[in-house]
Amino acid sequence: MGSLSVIWLSRFLVFFMGIENEWIEIQDSEIWIPVWLSLLQTISIIIVMEISIKMINRHSLGTLPRTIVILAPISLAFSAISIWMDYSNGILDIFLTSSFILLMTSSILASLRLNRSALYLLSSGLAVVLPLLLGIYNFEHLSLLVPFVIIIGITATDKGLSQQMIERGSGVVVSAILFAQIIAAGNQTSYVFVGLIDSPDPFGLTFWLWVSLLIGWFAPTAMLRTPAMPIGLALSLTLLSAEASLIGWFIGFLAFIYLETREQARDWVVKATYFAMIIAWLISSVIGVENEIDLINIGDFTLDSTTASSLILFPLILALGYWGQSRGRFGNIFGPSLVILAASLNIVLLSESSIFFSLIIVVSSITTFYKYISSEQRSFDALLDRNVYASYVLLPIIFVSLQVIGTF
Repeated sequence: MGSLSVIWLSRFLVFFMGIENEWIEIQDSEIWIPVWLSLLQTISIIIVMEISIKMINRHSLGTLPRTIVILAPISLAFSAISIWMDYSNGILDIFLTSSFILLMTSSILASLRLNRSALYLLSSGLAVVLPLLLGIYNFEHLSLLVPFVIIIGITATDKGLSQQMIERGSGVVVSAILFAQIIAAGNQTSYVFVGLIDSPDPFGLTFWLWVSLLIGWFAPTAMLRTPAMPIGLALSLTLLSAEASLIGWFIGFLAFIYLETREQARDWVVKATYFAMIIAWLISSVIGVENEIDLINIGDFTLDSTTASSLILFPLILALGYWGQSRGRFGNIFGPSLVILAASLNIVLLSESSIFFSLIIVVSSITTFYKYISSEQRSFDALLDRNVYASYVLLPIIFVSLQVIGTF
């Protein structure tokens, strides 16, 4: 009742001061309500929330009143989307942006203060959904997702939250972020924030969502709470373009080295992250070749995607595989052998790249095979496994040979 009261009282106050007495300035159009009413209603409902939280803690009230308090700002945010957007003529200005951020953040913080982990997951999930709904009006409104990603990452470090629950919820949030990045990449959406920041492609919304995931979720990932973060971070490298792609890959390599050297990092997370990097390289290399993308173009110096993918990124990913294998993270099947096989199957890149790319694949395949047969295992089972593995490792040489022969 308190929430509904302050919402309607604030609206009546604006009507009384604007229409009846002309004490304040209103919009000179069919929709006369000033845009800042959204912020006034937001502040009013947050004050009611604070009073309610103090009463709940003082009287040790149960789940129902706690749930109502947490859901109150969420209800206002979602129910007011179309109304507030009409106030601003479809523009996500500083008043609306501040209102949405304050409402969803207050809900997330209230769930932590009232010790309701399940409602924290709900609040965080809906905080991600809100910008997606706003994106219906304009793809640039998806930019609101950037501060929400950082806020969710910071609050996920709260020690009162269940680690297992956060792990499960992180996958949903990261999936939503990847979905938003796909939309932004497909439309080359700029990152726009309340008219103060306007960052066009290649450092557009896709790039800043990637940065927000890296920065905001670094701490909870270090606490082993969000295993989906490094995997999603690696996969989203596919969606970066031009200079942003080079920056992303450079930081991605450093992040993977950091992840692999943490003793508490689980093997399946490291392996999944490495596999995601291989997939990202495979897809981005094909896209780069097909669209003839230049990653760097400074004066007379140009670095095209074909050269970068074949002679820079592939050797670095391969080196990470050998390094991870030497440290015991990767076995024989999963590691350098996998990226070599993926490279040999990348027909698009093989057909456009120089002969050096094919030579790197062949030499690395032979090197991997030689390292394996040099092992001291001599049992019958080991010999049988050796024959199977030999076929797996030497397949890239066959694929590359067929591709090279086909070009003549």
